[in-house]
Amino acid sequence: MELMNKKSKLLENSNIKFDIVIFLIPFLLLSFALYIYYPGIYTFDVFNQLSQIDKNLYTPGHPFISTFYIMIFYKLFKFKSALVIFQILWYCIIWVLICKYNRKNNDSKFNRRLQMIFSVFMGINPLILTTVISNNKDSVFFLIFMTICYFMQKIIDDKFDSQIKNYVGLSFFLIFFSNIRHNGHYTILVFIPIMLIVMIKYLYKNNKKKILVFCASLIVFTLLFKVPSQFFEVIRTSNNVSGVGSNKALQLEGYLYNNNYLSDKEIKTIKKYVSLKSLSERSWNYTFSDPITGVEKTKYYEKNSNKFIKDSIKIALNHKKGTIKFYLESSPLVWSPVLPDNSIKNYFWIDINVANRPDSYYYVNGHTKLHKFVSNSLYKSLGYKLLILLFYSCPMYLYMSIILTIYLTIKKRKFMWLMFLFNAINVLIISISIPVQDTRYLINNMGLTYILTIIAISVISQKSQKQKEQE
Repeated sequence: MELMNKKSKLLENSNIKFDIVIFLIPFLLLSFALYIYYPGIYTFDVFNQLSQIDKNLYTPGHPFISTFYIMIFYKLFKFKSALVIFQILWYCIIWVLICKYNRKNNDSKFNRRLQMIFSVFMGINPLILTTVISNNKDSVFFLIFMTICYFMQKIIDDKFDSQIKNYVGLSFFLIFFSNIRHNGHYTILVFIPIMLIVMIKYLYKNNKKKILVFCASLIVFTLLFKVPSQFFEVIRTSNNVSGVGSNKALQLEGYLYNNNYLSDKEIKTIKKYVSLKSLSERSWNYTFSDPITGVEKTKYYEKNSNKFIKDSIKIALNHKKGTIKFYLESSPLVWSPVLPDNSIKNYFWIDINVANRPDSYYYVNGHTKLHKFVSNSLYKSLGYKLLILLFYSCPMYLYMSIILTIYLTIKKRKFMWLMFLFNAINVLIISISIPVQDTRYLINNMGLTYILTIIAISVISQKSQKQKEQE
């Protein structure tokens, strides 16, 4: 008995030590990235939200909760990197929990080694590093997604008869997900009914209580997330869906115009809305959304953005071949490992210099030698195309997640399709509104692939362990 207790303690100490190692791998790399980019990476969206916080006047262009999340750290804490440090800790902890959970049934040396190797590979991914140390809603969106996948795996592995705390945790992060970015809201509206149908099938006869707990939690957290906005002035502006739709239509028009698809009559129609000169001078890269901000819009456009969408739909139907080509080339569903040189830079994180940013949040080291070395080395590296393929081509990870989901289904982990479906719904919703080759919109593809890889490693190591036992 005493011997067994000693073995148990040794195993527990071994697990703790390994968990610390798994935690430290991304933590040290992220901390180094923060040192390079101190106090973190700021983009246009953040400056806009910081301006709202400074003026105490909020607009729904960014969901209020995403601005409120930033506000908590900038008002309560006295140092600029508070939010980034919190995100580093969140990411490292969720990664440890994912790895630890997937050693539950087989904590062999083989499993540990594979987890260690993969954690290093994942940890040196510059896109992950720069995402986690960024001060925008895309970063927290990614972290919430990783956390949702963690709870979802636990529920799936329990064949939905899981602990109530897992359902409460899942519902909290689903509602959080829906409140951080607009596409998150539509994603859960589609996903939750599917999740409930599956739960009802497996729980209705024996455990209706968990279905009720999940539904009640969703309602409670939906109401809870609405509370903060009641204490702040949020200006109601034009319909955001209309704005997003007109941006997508504008990009399509730019593509059709620059590729000589449009007739004189259609060009005349477009001239009412935008300056053709600005339309032709822009680089209409459908893998990146920023060019649309440089197009000069007329007063007629400002008053008739909904009509612009309708006119664009008519033009799109007149040029089905060009429209289909545009959507295929801007969609992650059609991915090419060979990228045109003029789109390469769009796959790297680019610091956006905005004139109206608060002075106190200036890039502290934006002009230091270390910062320049890191940024320039990405573009000048001999293997930069391979670097993009491995670490920046988020559409590639969509394909990898499909392969891993099929593999796990064959290995009797069939409900992993729910995790894939959740991500796929989000990608499809984005694809109809904005150019989705932009890495910040597809980072969840990478997160899902990493989690599915850790699950696959667990399955492979279990098989290896059984073979050893049989021998």
